[in-house]
Amino acid sequence: MTHSTNPINNLDIPALTDDEMLDILRRVQSGELSVAQAEALLGAAFDEHQKQRSLEGPPDGQNFSAPLGKIANGKLVFERGAAGLSLQAEVLPEQLFTARFERHIPVVRVNGGTVTVRYRDFGFGLLNWLRYGFNPPQSEMTLNAAVPWQIEIHGGMAQSYLDLRTIKLRRLTIHSGASDIKLMLGQPNGGIKVECHGGVHNLIILRPATVAAHLTVHGGAANLTLDSQTLGAVGSMTSLETSNFREASDYYAITIHGGAHNFRVATL
Repeated sequence: MTHSTNPINNLDIPALTDDEMLDILRRVQSGELSVAQAEALLGAAFDEHQKQRSLEGPPDGQNFSAPLGKIANGKLVFERGAAGLSLQAEVLPEQLFTARFERHIPVVRVNGGTVTVRYRDFGFGLLNWLRYGFNPPQSEMTLNAAVPWQIEIHGGMAQSYLDLRTIKLRRLTIHSGASDIKLMLGQPNGGIKVECHGGVHNLIILRPATVAAHLTVHGGAANLTLDSQTLGAVGSMTSLETSNFREASDYYAITIHGGAHNFRVATL
């Protein structure tokens, strides 16, 4: 069988998506690529990605921060999943955020008020699961509570604690599922959307006692609770709301796509 002499040119990409990683795995299994060629392809893609504008921490590469400057709005994006994350907010006089990462050190980029975190040697893609097993990163991140934030997690979230009680949250979205998450929310300003696509397992959301909430689950649910309302097992779409929701101007609209198991929304 003929092997490509320059497999990197076949993809011509600065960084690998999950689909591209699966393509590499299929090419290794079919014999088109050797393991060494696949490793070279991954290494070249990550090296190219590191050439993009990145924040540099101290020599150990574990601590990151960026100046606040005149930034009025913040956006936090995890591009390839988040696990072992402890996220909180406090007023930082001069910094937009601070972070410390352990085990797996990501690329962290800042463009205006947008902070993007992308793991280089760890992800929820199949190839990394096969190669490394589930050895999740550990990280602590603090966002500046003086500015409002939108948070997006792509690639799933697991084993994480999010204390957003002091943050001005605009929106929180998780793609590709969430497992073993505790989320603490503060007083909303208007209707704030909290969404998860891909289903949830062992998710707890806590909010102030007087804050209204509306909960919608698509795809069935088991052990679903909103305050004193509890459902054992339900199919299709399910909606629950607090007694003060219809009159509230400030509330959380929580939507789950893909089903829910052991999901509780309660008060602090």
